[in-house]
Amino acid sequence: MFLKQRLAPGVAAGLSMGKHGDTFDGATHLRIGVTMPRIVTLIIGALLMAIGVVWFFQGIGSLAGSPMTGVSFWAFAGAVSFVVGLFALLRGLKGRRTSEDG
Repeated sequence: MFLKQRLAPGVAAGLSMGKHGDTFDGATHLRIGVTMPRIVTLIIGALLMAIGVVWFFQGIGSLAGSPMTGVSFWAFAGAVSFVVGLFALLRGLKGRRTSEDG
């Protein structure tokens, strides 16, 4: 099983049974210690960076075929989007890691 249970001390009620009889309390981790919010942060960061690159190159006129081509606003918006995405990606990578195996 790829998911691992992580319960707060004393949690005994309100658990749901998984497909193989495992219990989950909403704080499920992957074996490598990556939490769902961390994965979401990584995905959002990567998407913002990709969108930022496209917007930037459209704004400077290097990526043609759109009404956004050559409009400097999109170059600025792309740069901002890229930086925000980079921040989110680094924050997701830096997140707390667990050393638990198993």
